[in-house]
This record gives sequence, C-alpha cells and structure tokens, in this order.
Amino acid sequence: MEKKNPYVMTIGFRRNNADHTRVAEFLNSLGREKAQYIVKAVLTYRTLEEKGEVPQTGGAVSYDYETIKSIVLQIMREQGADGKIPVSYTHLTLPTNSLV
Repeated sequence: MEKKNPYVMTIGFRRNNADHTRVAEFLNSLGREKAQYIVKAVLTYRTLEEKGEVPQTGGAVSYDYETIKSIVLQIMREQGADGKIPVSYTHLTLPTNSLV
C-alpha cells in the first residue's frame, strides 16, 4: 500500500527510554520547527557517515593497552609532567591512634 503523502509521517517515542524521552521533549520545544531541525540533523549525520566520521554511540568502547598508554602519555605531556608524576605518600601512613 502506497502512502497518500510520502512527506508526512508519524514518529513514536518510547516513554520508558530516557533517550527517547529527552529527544521527544526537545523536539516538542521546537514547535513548528521540528521538521527543519530533523532535516538538518539527518543531513549532518549522513555527511559524517559518508566521511567515516560518525561518532561512536552506545555500547562499550574497547581500547588496547598501547592506545591507553598513548592517551595517558599525551595527557601527561599536556600537563607538563614529562613522565614525572608527583606522588603523595601520606595515604600510606597509619593513623596515630592505630592499634597496629
């Protein structure tokens, strides 16, 4: 069966899904600008998809040891640590009222 008007559609959101609720509330706040916002969002997503730049969403992201090490070292360089990390040993001492 062919639709009467292929440019008119109904979208249903799940109330028990936090993402759906958030999007539905946002879209409803747009009033009559919903369609234009959705058009821009879909076209932007499709452009990113074509470029292979779609951001990861949902699910666990897995990194190997070398990737994590590289990220940590980069952060250390940005913080000016140059591989030297100041360490406080106060957490290793026993409290003065300890029975040990």
